[in-house]
Amino acid sequence: MWLPKLLYDALPAIYAIVGVLFLGGAAYLGFVNGAALAYAGIGTVCVLNGLLVRQCRERSRRSETSRPPGEPTGKR
Repeated sequence: MWLPKLLYDALPAIYAIVGVLFLGGAAYLGFVNGAALAYAGIGTVCVLNGLLVRQCRERSRRSETSRPPGEPTGKR
């Protein structure tokens, strides 16, 4: 699936924002509500996913810049 560069670059932040909104929704509902537990779970997964995507991208970019010139990147 192809995404525009602007959206692709913003994806980790979008995940994190959606996660924070879900966590805020859980706090608003009150943690005694059953739906708040689901909101908190979804929010936590979204925030962690955003952090994971960002970390993987930075690790990939660091390995690309440390490669000597002329060495194949492995990408097609």
